[in-house]
Amino acid sequence: AAGSLWIVYAARKNYKPIERIVTQVQKLSQTKAATLMQGSGQDEFTFLQSAINQMLEQSNTYQRQFREDLHVKKAYLFQQLVEGQHLPKSEEWEMLRDMMQLNDLDMPQVVCVVEIDKFASFCSQFTQEDQYLMKFALKSVIQETAQEHGGIVWTEWISGDGLGVLVQIEETDDPRSRVTDMLDHARRWVQEHLKLTVTVGAGAAAQCPAEIPESYAQAQQALKYKMVLGSNRIIFYDSLAKEDQGAMFD
Repeated sequence: AAGSLWIVYAARKNYKPIERIVTQVQKLSQTKAATLMQGSGQDEFTFLQSAINQMLEQSNTYQRQFREDLHVKKAYLFQQLVEGQHLPKSEEWEMLRDMMQLNDLDMPQVVCVVEIDKFASFCSQFTQEDQYLMKFALKSVIQETAQEHGGIVWTEWISGDGLGVLVQIEETDDPRSRVTDMLDHARRWVQEHLKLTVTVGAGAAAQCPAEIPESYAQAQQALKYKMVLGSNRIIFYDSLAKEDQGAMFD
């Protein structure tokens, strides 16, 4: 609980300087406007313009730092959630959800791991900058695909080659269809436009936050069958569970 409460406190604390700057700009604008109305001349207008520009620049800096801090905090919270290090209480999660635009944990969630295939080759073939851009593109296309399908996902890089994806399942959704609609489109887009492939491991639907770590473990387990079942596809853990998994290695 302490970890999530710290995130709430830090986010609110970091946002206060932005509010103070806006208030200062408003007060300064009102004061200088009154002065200018009395005909005190161009010097006051120049001063006002310069002061406002400086404050807006400072405000933009604070907002940029706030967004960067929020990104780090979200990634930390995601890791805690999928690994079962912290399971938030509902009222605690509601505060975080409103602030960070997170999934509704009252709804079922499917944890997926999108893994870059042939990662060693990926690292040797592309520069650090190109790797970053490709990872950004992969994350972005998943988020955009989810929006196009009216879905909600939370994506965070959990390792060098693995992108964690928490897919929210609505009441009328079939979990498998929902995951396929969102992630298979992204898989095909990456293959066509980035000239690399990814394999997706998908766990079973978690009906409550306490089941999310199990869904995450299942997604990771599903990826272990990539060498047998093939890469550049979605591997559902529940499909593996229906088969005699031991026979695959005979």
